[in-house]
Amino acid sequence: MNQEEIPVGKEIRKRRKSAHLTQEQLAKMAGISHSYLSKIEQGKINVSFGLLGKISKPLGLTMWDIITPQQQEEKPFVVVRKKTMSDNLASLPIQKPNYYTMKQRVEKEEMALSFEEFKPGEKSGDYYSHQGEEWHYIITGVVNFYTKVNGKHEECILNAGEFIHFRSETPHYVKNPGKKPARILTIRI
Repeated sequence: MNQEEIPVGKEIRKRRKSAHLTQEQLAKMAGISHSYLSKIEQGKINVSFGLLGKISKPLGLTMWDIITPQQQEEKPFVVVRKKTMSDNLASLPIQKPNYYTMKQRVEKEEMALSFEEFKPGEKSGDYYSHQGEEWHYIITGVVNFYTKVNGKHEECILNAGEFIHFRSETPHYVKNPGKKPARILTIRI
């Protein structure tokens, strides 16, 4: 694919400064070291969704406020044609999986659309949670969807053509147990 990368570190720095917080203050609030936050802001390391949630919460934001691109003017509607799909996606430098989100935004956007590609054996990280709700539609392959409810681990196997809908506050992660790549269409509110 031919996407440009979303500058997550720069967006975190911009939002931190807008909140009148020092790196030391935000790092402490997020439960990470000052040097680690500094490397994230400089774009030297990538972050997981879980860590992005911990950093965004003290800023009064969701992780989607940080990663949803603001590069183009918001419009009342956005149309993306199949032949220009790759030109309309931006990649997000997170640890795993390959993650792509839309470059253009709709006015007063309240949901985020993304495509995720998991290589065989790859997972999204450890359990993480955040505000909102999600729909995951499995385009190709198979994924195991893991949740933790009242301390109990639950597993749901999803095949191509199936989907799951849940509250994002439920700790969760996704893993591809198959021998082929898995592609997921995700909608988050």
